[in-house]
Amino acid sequence: MPPKKRAEPSSLGEVTAGHFKSSIEGLTRLASQHPSVRYILDVLTRLRARPYATNAVIRGEPGTGKEGLAHTLHELMHPDGAPLVSVSTAGRPEESVALELFGSWPRHKGDRPVDGAVGDADGGTLVLDEVIGLSPALQRRLLDLVKRGRYHREFEDRERVAQVNVVVVTDGNLAGEVQAGRFRH
Repeated sequence: MPPKKRAEPSSLGEVTAGHFKSSIEGLTRLASQHPSVRYILDVLTRLRARPYATNAVIRGEPGTGKEGLAHTLHELMHPDGAPLVSVSTAGRPEESVALELFGSWPRHKGDRPVDGAVGDADGGTLVLDEVIGLSPALQRRLLDLVKRGRYHREFEDRERVAQVNVVVVTDGNLAGEVQAGRFRH
């Protein structure tokens, strides 16, 4: 019986979802010659040749593989197996998102501190899905994390330090939201 031939990927999403995970050779098998896909492949090839850490915004239509691409970026930036933490912020209350992202200091005796996604992702990558609806207060806190590497847990005065790469994935027009003044640059 002849060996089964591996099907070629049909989209960037299929490639980055693990079909050819972390393989630039696999990524270049895409049939698309679209300039956007070629640009992404160029960036990934440069990252593979000379890994460096960065923050990124990945924008695209639903189902195009944004989350998979974020995971591939993480693997190229952190080939040592650094942590990768994903948080969806879409349609959630501000308090819930803040607690999940930044953690909390105990409010009551007997409670334990919670690190949160930022603490868990320290040394690696934090992927944020759909940040467009975040409140101005949470936007400020994220900006402080991105610019200064500093954050506060909920109910805590002490400033904490975290070295994380932030990758934002969205199907919305984040640049348009910034231009309209609804989202911080």
